[in-house]
Amino acid sequence: MLLLLLLLLLLLLLLLLLLLLLLLLLLLLLLLLLLLLLLLLLLLLLLLQLLLLLLLLLLLLLLLLLLLLLVLLLILLLLLLLLLYYYYYYYYYYYTTTTTTTTLLLLY
Repeated sequence: MLLLLLLLLLLLLLLLLLLLLLLLLLLLLLLLLLLLLLLLLLLLLLLLQLLLLLLLLLLLLLLLLLLLLLVLLLILLLLLLLLLYYYYYYYYYYYTTTTTTTTLLLLY
């Protein structure tokens, strides 16, 4: 009888140990899941950071393009002003020479 009781106690202890092992396994699984979740969150943050970096790069590119457009418009404006100046100069020169020539011819 004592042997049976001892065997039962041993079995109970084994069962308890098994339960403890199962509990530890469950805890380990939970920790692993938490770690996986944390890694996923970190990856998401990294992705977000990359996305923000990409957005920043895109904004920088847009700014550069606007700057280029501004420079091109400035060059165009300067060319237009130069053309206007030459046109005015030519017109003025032509007008003064023809009028003086005409005036001289009329006077003659």
